[in-house]
Amino acid sequence: RTARSQDRLDEAQRAQWKLIGPIDTAAGIDAKEALRNRLARHQVGAFEELSTLYDLPQELERLEPTQTFRWIDRFARFISSPLVSSLLLMLGMMFFFNEMGSPGLGLPGFLAATCFGLYFWAHYLGGTAHWLEIMMFAFGVVFILMEIFVIPGLGIFGFGGVVLIIVSIVLASQTFIVPTTQEDFARLPASLGMIVAMAVGGAIPIYLLPRYLHRIPFLKRLSLNPAVDQAFADVGQRESTVHLEYLRGKMGVAITSLKPGGKVRFGDEDVSAVTDGKLIDRGTKVVVKEVRGNRVLVDLADYQTD
Repeated sequence: RTARSQDRLDEAQRAQWKLIGPIDTAAGIDAKEALRNRLARHQVGAFEELSTLYDLPQELERLEPTQTFRWIDRFARFISSPLVSSLLLMLGMMFFFNEMGSPGLGLPGFLAATCFGLYFWAHYLGGTAHWLEIMMFAFGVVFILMEIFVIPGLGIFGFGGVVLIIVSIVLASQTFIVPTTQEDFARLPASLGMIVAMAVGGAIPIYLLPRYLHRIPFLKRLSLNPAVDQAFADVGQRESTVHLEYLRGKMGVAITSLKPGGKVRFGDEDVSAVTDGKLIDRGTKVVVKEVRGNRVLVDLADYQTD
């Protein structure tokens, strides 16, 4: 019996067992050690001896795994390793947040679904993930999408979705809920490492990609440059470098509606201007009342009394 099962025995039952100390099975045990520790009853050298001992039929059908099954098993073991699983989660979160910042459903969304799907598929075959963890993750994603697109600002669905995703990822990577043994505590850092990988994957598209994506040779085409009208760009450049005090008292024409901000043309120059709260239609004559740095205050020309 193991130490855990022995804790559930009463004194009379414990007296029937002999304490032999811990048994290390990490590297495997041979037949002699199994017999010595009473983990096995008999040792046989061939299948014929086993058939005679247990009165089994001489002809038994042996089930051998197919080559495809072996390949799938090796692939699942590779994906479920802590390093590869952490990488999948990091990439999945990166693609997920990138998809949230892009219109429609595109390549980042497909890649995010692939990364998370491979993670849960491998751990499902490994026996650590079940339908409960998969459903928790799916509901977590749905809650986050509801928080972003359906009921933004409430916070409850977003927080609940994040909690569900974190719990599902941790439970899918281990066979216990609360660690109780030394083996469980040894496994816990790897499970928590999955959460760190997800946090890093979420930070990359939020903080790093907007700043450095355009500098990466093969990825800069994924970023979009803001479409700015060249005429307005030239105006903005002139306004940021030219002192506008000379416009005080000048007459101009509003080339856009001033609500209260807009554009006013003075001769052949277009300048950003604001009113003191009035709504001025496009094409109306205005006069500059005040200039403070790059802020130009205008009013209707008919009401100018200064």
